[in-house]
Amino acid sequence: MAQTHELSSTQRMANAILESLGEPVSLQDYLTTTHGRGLGYEAIGKDLHSITDGVISISYMTVKRWLIDFGIVEEAS
Repeated sequence: MAQTHELSSTQRMANAILESLGEPVSLQDYLTTTHGRGLGYEAIGKDLHSITDGVISISYMTVKRWLIDFGIVEEAS
């Protein structure tokens, strides 16, 4: 089961934009799906930038942190 955590302001904005698209999806679902399709951190960031018309612009490190935040990947010890 996925972890729940308090969303950052950028995560809330990304979530709101994704939920307002033609096929609404939560940020967590988006990250789970794109990571599950084998997209790397940088590719996920670029895709998110593209589908949000440039509103969300995050680094590959931020994508990695978000995947960890949502429990999609584990943080290396």
